[in-house]
Amino acid sequence: MNYKILLLFLLCLVNLNTINATTVTGMVFSFTEEETFYNTLFNAFNVYSRENNLNIDLNINILTPDNSTSAINSYGSTVDSLLKRKSTKYDLYFYYASYTNKYGKHLLDLNEYLPQEYINLFGEEILTCSTHDNKLVGLPITVDIGTLYSNTLLLSKYKRKIPETWDELIDTAQYILEKEKQLNNTDLIGYNGLINESSGTNSLCEFINSFRDSNSSPYPPLNSQETVEALEKLKDLKNKISSDSTFRSNDYIWYDCSCSCYWYIWPRHYSYSSTAKSYYNSFHY
Repeated sequence: MNYKILLLFLLCLVNLNTINATTVTGMVFSFTEEETFYNTLFNAFNVYSRENNLNIDLNINILTPDNSTSAINSYGSTVDSLLKRKSTKYDLYFYYASYTNKYGKHLLDLNEYLPQEYINLFGEEILTCSTHDNKLVGLPITVDIGTLYSNTLLLSKYKRKIPETWDELIDTAQYILEKEKQLNNTDLIGYNGLINESSGTNSLCEFINSFRDSNSSPYPPLNSQETVEALEKLKDLKNKISSDSTFRSNDYIWYDCSCSCYWYIWPRHYSYSSTAKSYYNSFHY
């Protein structure tokens, strides 16, 4: 399915006056663990192209922390600079949806090139995240889901259930932290927050989203009462069961974590500890 999305993009590009060759070049930043996925995707498209005589060769420059000094933030700046300079080095850019408003004014309106029946296959929320100034400037290749994990060993030990609200999470974490402290376990963390330089914006947006009225409600505006309540609750979490330094800690220390009651992560195709259990409930206080 994913390579068919690429096919529609590339057929559009080949028919534009700005593209004079059958080689379409692109750039993507990938965490090392995702590199295999992108290579598989791009190779599958090139095989499909050859087998169907499309005469299109996809050549993607994959930047990872292992082969480049670029971090995700500097990659974003690089893309922004190339687009502002109207560089012709790349025809295709892969970027996080959070950059849509930043890049959108430089990108094509795919409504003019893709069949409407194909666009309609995507959900309204997906299209909203891919739209800038009423232009459809991209479509998703992957969808990441942030996940909140609980330490099932500790929950079982103290006969506590997985919380369904943020207040229940605070109450359970405080209880477990106090009990473990009595056993001289003073290194246990209640909740990691993940409000750091690399993932902080995503984590913050997800947290605010958990304060909407229902699962079907739209994302709360930044000046809404829901956002105010979300930020107050996030501060409450930090003050009661975490700390500033924990909230700012690096993503990677949380992918196999038995030192925390609860931890929030963004997927990077890691294996997770058997002590962890994920849950996708929309939290509210």
